[in-house]
Amino acid sequence: MNGYRSLVTIGTAIAIAVPGCAQMGENKSKQYAVQGCVIGGVTAGTLAYVLDGFDMETAAIAGALGCMAGAVVGYQVGKRTEEYTDAQNAARSEIARNEEQTEGLQKYNTQLAQNVEDYNKQISKIKDSNLSEEEKKENLDKTREIVAEQRMKANNALKNVEVDIAVARKQYKTHQAEATTQDKKKWQAELASYEKEKQILSGHVSTLNAMDASI
Repeated sequence: MNGYRSLVTIGTAIAIAVPGCAQMGENKSKQYAVQGCVIGGVTAGTLAYVLDGFDMETAAIAGALGCMAGAVVGYQVGKRTEEYTDAQNAARSEIARNEEQTEGLQKYNTQLAQNVEDYNKQISKIKDSNLSEEEKKENLDKTREIVAEQRMKANNALKNVEVDIAVARKQYKTHQAEATTQDKKKWQAELASYEKEKQILSGHVSTLNAMDASI
């Protein structure tokens, strides 16, 4: 009985969110947004229900949030799909886009790594200095503000990249069957490179979170 009631609750939350999703564009954009909403909502709601001790309220909230997140990804998939004339055009456009995104993310990660190194040096310099404890605290507080700002920017960048990769993978899944063998291999390689850079960014975010908490 509780399981049935939980599914009804999750379904109700998704039903409330779906109309909002349906407003996000037309044609394929709308179709993919609604599909993403339903898949994301059911998946998130069910997982939350099981993992959080079968709590219906938590499941309902997770379902609604999952619906909205899925709708965002679905909408982006639909918008990009509408621009493609055929599978070959989709494959080559996505390959070029993934390559461009990966290059941009590589540059960002390189700069972020340098920033993290500089922050560590600055923190160590302050702690090892002959300044009074009050002056050290003041300087460390200023450094923490800089680190916190960088952490927020990196977190936002990671969220954007996660959505973009989800869209890119959906595009591959949609068109890979009709793509040429050569395009498919290159497409897979570009997705793997993009994913690798995302993991590097995730590592930087973890480092900045720890640094912010420890200053």
